[in-house]
Amino acid sequence: MTAVRGDASGFIGDLAVTDTGRVEVLRGSGSSLYGTNAIGGVVNIVTDEGGGPFRGNLLVEGGGLGFARARAQFAGGAGDADRVIYSAGVSHLNVARGVDGDDATRNTTAQGRILFRLTPTATLSARLYASDSFVQLNENPLVTGTLPASGIIDARPLAAAELRRFEAGASFNGLDSSAASFVPAPNDADNTRAARFFSGAFTFAQRPSEDFGYALTYHALATRNAFRDGPAAPGDPFDFIFFEPAGSTRNHFDGSVHTLSARTDIRLGRHNYVTAGYEFEVENFLNRSFGADPSDDSSVEVSERSQAFFVQDQLRFFGERLQLSAAFRAQTFSLDAPRFLPSANAPFGGIIFVAPPRAYTGDGSVAYFFRSTGTKLRAHAGNGYRKPSLFERFGSFYSSFSGSFVPLGDPRLAPDRSLAFDAGLDQSFGGNRVRLSATYFYTRLQEVVDFGATGAADPFGRPFGGYFNTGGELARGLELSATLAPTRTLDLFASYTHTNADQRRPQVENILRSFGTPDHQFSLVATQRLGRRVVLNFDLTASSDYLAPVFDQREFRNRAYRFDGIMKADVAASYTLPLAESRSLRFFGKVENLFDRRYFENGFRTPGINARGGAALSF
Repeated sequence: MTAVRGDASGFIGDLAVTDTGRVEVLRGSGSSLYGTNAIGGVVNIVTDEGGGPFRGNLLVEGGGLGFARARAQFAGGAGDADRVIYSAGVSHLNVARGVDGDDATRNTTAQGRILFRLTPTATLSARLYASDSFVQLNENPLVTGTLPASGIIDARPLAAAELRRFEAGASFNGLDSSAASFVPAPNDADNTRAARFFSGAFTFAQRPSEDFGYALTYHALATRNAFRDGPAAPGDPFDFIFFEPAGSTRNHFDGSVHTLSARTDIRLGRHNYVTAGYEFEVENFLNRSFGADPSDDSSVEVSERSQAFFVQDQLRFFGERLQLSAAFRAQTFSLDAPRFLPSANAPFGGIIFVAPPRAYTGDGSVAYFFRSTGTKLRAHAGNGYRKPSLFERFGSFYSSFSGSFVPLGDPRLAPDRSLAFDAGLDQSFGGNRVRLSATYFYTRLQEVVDFGATGAADPFGRPFGGYFNTGGELARGLELSATLAPTRTLDLFASYTHTNADQRRPQVENILRSFGTPDHQFSLVATQRLGRRVVLNFDLTASSDYLAPVFDQREFRNRAYRFDGIMKADVAASYTLPLAESRSLRFFGKVENLFDRRYFENGFRTPGINARGGAALSF
């Protein structure tokens, strides 16, 4: 992947719901089954399987912020007994203005699946998920006002009128910031991101008997993040706040992962179900930089291969009331030497490049269901592993001024390692009309990769800081949820999460509280059906305050800011008009941030009250 950490974080905003059948969420460490990066949990987006009579859905909607979206979906089957089943969808999102009026966003996504039944026991399937997106970016938040020399700072935003003056060219030092402690991320007129990802797979599967089956899969993933920037910046150019290039620059981060896997499942007797598999993976990372001065052009390319073996054993006893599971994974890595262009004065001289160490991960779970009371007890424990990404190890850029590469990475980085445990209880009452759940969780990041100042003893002399290993974080807490059906037409869902998260090594000053994690989070969803045609929905999300780092451009260090938590309510309504036995037209509308609450996400502005509406034709 082309995200800095080699994961999907850089593309989460591009994962539009287009042809999704369901979303699966695994709590806790999942490295034993899913490999590196699955140290805190796994989210699996499953494409709609299709099959059955031909059907489809066409949707259009539009509203505030210049929002417009269209989506088309269809699915079905063909041949005797659905010898071919398929589903596909395509969507396009266009936001013309965005929060500050100059935050255009576009996204086109396609998703689909097709399966051929070759014989009664063998199938061949293919699936696709691809996206092309564009977004205009802002600068990072700025520090302003008179601040204490140390400690946590209460986040007080610069007045909106002063921010508009600053974005129009007013001098930073001339702003009235007497009541402010930070400047919300100002607009940058020529800073953009264009991204693409493609995920495709072919799978041959056969189940000769009910007790044995196997599958062979080839999966290809290709991603690109292309960033453009230029000399334009908010404020007076002589403020020298932003490090803007003298001309147009481009940074391309291209990545690909090719995976060949074999997987088998065997039922051993009535109670034992074993899954085992092998994976061979090739990963490539290419970073090409194009400066305002062509002599600054450079590239870094590096490839890595891995092999993994995994096995999971699931046991079920007492009429499946008792369920036990254990999994283990072993993974090895091999590294090709990185290639730097221009090759003269390549960074990391004298270093012997080695692959990450072998990874051994495992997890186990147990659950018992009391049918007489509708009570389920469960527990899960495991360890996680994340190999340092290729960018974290070899990231750098070329400077014609110094005639050499400026390194950011460290080829010697050790992997992230974690331990996780959770235990809980699920209880149902009244014929499943009341479902309660409580979970205690504990996650300890033993060692992580971080970015920051590396000090005078840094062997690579990284002037702008770099990646290094450090002690991780410790998070523990409690999750509570309730699903209620008080009447046949009303559904309620409420959840509360308390998290106590601390850093083992402070990122800013001596502050141990983790950044970005509120102590308290709450959500409420109410769905009311009025007859067969009208549906009303109310959705409330709230959290306590949280800490986030803001870079102090005056002192060249991060400061810890306390931002107010979110309090956001949305309300939606829909009316379905039947047109025929298999066709209907649904009209819908939604108001977001109903109470027009102003809040900031790590210093970035968020939308105020806004509304949109549309129609969907189902057939």
